[in-house]
Amino acid sequence: MKLFNRIFIALLSASVMFSGCNDEELDVAKAVMASATSLTFDGQGAPEQIITVYSDKTWTADVPEWVTINPTTGTGTTDVTVSVTDNVRGGSLDNPRKAELVFHGNTLSSRSTVIVNQNGDKFRDVAEVTVSQAAELEDESVVIIKTSQVTALTTKGFIVSDGSKAVYVFTSEEAKIGDNAEIWGTKESETGLPVISDCEKIILSNNSAVNYPDATDITASIDSYNATSREFVKATGTLSGNSITIEGAQTMRINILDAPASDEMEELNNHNVTVYGYFAGVSSPVVNIIVTSFDDLGVKSGLIFSDDFSWMAPYVAYYNSKSPTPLGKSVEDNNSGGNAPNAYTDEFIQASGLMDALAKKGYEDINAAKKSLYPQDCYWKFGKTNNHTGFKLPVIKYTGDAILSFDWSPHMTGSGNIDKVNVVVEIVGSGKIVTSGGLASVSDPLENDWVKGHIGWKTSQVEIKGYSPTDRIIIRPEYLENHDKVTQMRWYLDNIVMNTGDAQEAEKVLFEDDFSWMTPLIEEYNKTASKPIGKSVETNDPGAEAPNGYGAAVSIITGFYEKGYVDIHPEWKVMYPQDAYWKMGKTCDKKVDENGKYNVTGIVLPDFLSKTKASKVKVTFNWACHRRVLNSGKENETKETDPVKVVVEVIKNLSYVTDASKAATYDVVSTSSAFETQQPVDKMEWQTASVVLEGLSDGDRILIRPENMKPAKSTVNRWYIDNIKVTEAK
Repeated sequence: MKLFNRIFIALLSASVMFSGCNDEELDVAKAVMASATSLTFDGQGAPEQIITVYSDKTWTADVPEWVTINPTTGTGTTDVTVSVTDNVRGGSLDNPRKAELVFHGNTLSSRSTVIVNQNGDKFRDVAEVTVSQAAELEDESVVIIKTSQVTALTTKGFIVSDGSKAVYVFTSEEAKIGDNAEIWGTKESETGLPVISDCEKIILSNNSAVNYPDATDITASIDSYNATSREFVKATGTLSGNSITIEGAQTMRINILDAPASDEMEELNNHNVTVYGYFAGVSSPVVNIIVTSFDDLGVKSGLIFSDDFSWMAPYVAYYNSKSPTPLGKSVEDNNSGGNAPNAYTDEFIQASGLMDALAKKGYEDINAAKKSLYPQDCYWKFGKTNNHTGFKLPVIKYTGDAILSFDWSPHMTGSGNIDKVNVVVEIVGSGKIVTSGGLASVSDPLENDWVKGHIGWKTSQVEIKGYSPTDRIIIRPEYLENHDKVTQMRWYLDNIVMNTGDAQEAEKVLFEDDFSWMTPLIEEYNKTASKPIGKSVETNDPGAEAPNGYGAAVSIITGFYEKGYVDIHPEWKVMYPQDAYWKMGKTCDKKVDENGKYNVTGIVLPDFLSKTKASKVKVTFNWACHRRVLNSGKENETKETDPVKVVVEVIKNLSYVTDASKAATYDVVSTSSAFETQQPVDKMEWQTASVVLEGLSDGDRILIRPENMKPAKSTVNRWYIDNIKVTEAK
């Protein structure tokens, strides 16, 4: 009755709007509404269905030729019977079909459309394709692949290849490596890569040996690697659960995606390995690989303890098989509403055995009485309003100094606000943690610097001195009771690693920024922009959208200054946000001799030196040169890379304004050697630059800029920067 009342009021309001119409139109509906927006029928012998049409006056209908309705007109509230003819051709099912059934009066606003779908044989007119051909088809294309070979197995299906390209097949069908697979399904995409889903038929036969192609080694390029196809790749690093960390990588690691449980992976845990497999997309901070094999390179020296919680996978799978909503990934998906059931009260979590497994691993909920622990897809969420908790780690049999690192993130509310939670590490026992005030049992608070609207993983670490086998480590919120009127201190934890060996040589991160804080600002900009902000370097597209930070994208440049950065030449307005990094510079003015507009700039990093008092640091960052094509499509077409070289400077006495009216001023203390581009002329790609700066003192700042700040007129000096990291150098 409530629904009818709402519909009646809506129809009455609409009819009042048209009360000035001619008398001959008074019997024709001005407002029409149907009780359903779509109907689906079987291909043959489909029973009729009834919908209700509401109108203020008389309606009529536009009816597809294979659809019948009764009655064909009506007024007020009318039950309409909808039926369809059999969907057959030549005595057998035809292709699926759909059409619009439109109930209407005499105006454009008085239309209600119902989509009528009828099932059929979607494979009837489909030609056979190869794996390579299927990979290139548009999404939602129906495919029949007669010949392919199974080359990798996962918990969700398998990879098939024709020797040239590969696709991921989602299926519960059990296959073996080397099986020939005939596949009837639908081509879709996941993370921009081809998959076959909705498989109605899979025939497996004729198992034979697999000849894998030569693998592309992505170890050195892990921070910037991406691909548009399922390339066969390899990488070398340290295996911990389902993760592989790579020495020297700034931001990324390998994630073994959807891997079936295996004794081999258990035995290789904490070993150095070379992994082989198929690229399965990038989901920062990981590059996903569907594994085919490992080379064991031996146990990693110095690794004491590690847990990426991949052991939770079978319990997650059990929960997902029972619950209508799968466990979420709130941090990766930047989704405050990701499903996180209560570990103590949810019936499916209890039935899965997850909490028993957690206890057997040796973990303890330090505030278990509050019952505020929540599993997600292979990591943990802690806390709820007025209830705060953390983990006590398992007993770790080790004596000596160590480095403890882990990934964490605060929770975000539905409105995008970030919970005001700082995390600390506590040692119960004789071991101590290096803090800003000396050795202590509790670490300095790990700073929560996430911005509204965006959460993501951040790796934090502490240095431990004199750890003993009887000590226990706790990772928890700074406060376990409400503090300063803060009642919500929820957070997430993953990828715990404790390293021994040369702990004194471990990097102490003083400053780090991958510009992910730009993401919510970019998303807000994209809502009203004609083009979304682009990724020139990753897509090798010099024309990718990059709005002016001092124009349409002023909210993003405002965030830049709020973070403590300084544009040394704001008066030229040549900073352009991309997703999520910065492009700088444009063509030097033709009248530069008269107006001094060189249109090139650099950035001063936030002032972290005054807090850390570091005198020797290592600065690392990713950068790239812009490229252009001259005389495109002509015989004399040429490709050029902008002639940019980059330097790092120590400066002091910095003075600047934020209204873009004049250049910053400063005194130069020292300038590094220039970094020259190694990228080819036809491809933009990230390069890593690194330099050690010594003799720093209070008041010093760090500037990254092009070497040539006064280029010749009409020349181009455009460049990109991302992933800035400053560590204390020994």
